[in-house]
Amino acid sequence: MKDEGPVHIASSHSRNTELKFTLYLKDDTLSLNSITSPKLSWKLVQTIQIYPSARHKYTTLFNDCNLDWEAIYLIPHVVTLDTKTKIFQYKLLNRIIYTNKSLHKVKLTDSPLCSFCNISDESLEHLFCHCNFSIAFWRSVVLWLKTLHIDFDSDSLNDCDIIFGATQKKSHWLLLNHIIIVGKQLIYRNRLLKEFSFVFVSCHCQIELH
Repeated sequence: MKDEGPVHIASSHSRNTELKFTLYLKDDTLSLNSITSPKLSWKLVQTIQIYPSARHKYTTLFNDCNLDWEAIYLIPHVVTLDTKTKIFQYKLLNRIIYTNKSLHKVKLTDSPLCSFCNISDESLEHLFCHCNFSIAFWRSVVLWLKTLHIDFDSDSLNDCDIIFGATQKKSHWLLLNHIIIVGKQLIYRNRLLKEFSFVFVSCHCQIELH
C-alpha cells in the first residue's frame, strides 16, 4: 500500500462482507469498527512529534548542544530551596521572562534594544549570554570560583550552561548550578533597576553574603 503519511484512513470490502475502515498510524493500524474515543485520542497524541513551543525554540537555537531535558527541568528543584529562584528558572525555560525585544512587539517599550549595551535587540539569549556586560559578568564569576579551587575548562561559562544549567554532574555541581541561576536573577534585577554600572558590584556583594 502506498505511504500516505503518518495518519490516514482506508476502506476495504469484499462480496458478502461488510465495509471495514482501518486507521493507519505511523507504527500501528486500528480497526475503526471497534475503536473507542479515548483509545483513538491517546493513539493520536502519541503521534505528535513537535515539542512545546519554548522547548522547540531552544532546541532550534542550541542545536549544537546535547540538551538533556529531564536533567534541565530537574536542576532548579535540586539546587535551591528558594521558591522565587525555582520560579525564575521555570519562567526562563518556558521563555516567559520578558525582555525589551518581546515587549517592543506588543508596544510596551519604545525600543527592542538591550537595557545594558543599547546595541543589540534584547532577547533572552542576548541578555544572559551575549551582551558584553553579561559576558564580563560571567567571566568575573568564573574567576571568583577558581579562587575557591573550582576548576573550569575555559575562562567563562558557555551559553548552554548559562541558560539551562550544567547538566553533567561533577564536583561542586550543586553550588555551580545554584550560582548560575542566582547570577541570572542578578542580571535581570539590574536590568529592571537600570543599574548598568552596578552589575558587578551587586555580583560581588551577593557572593560575599553567601
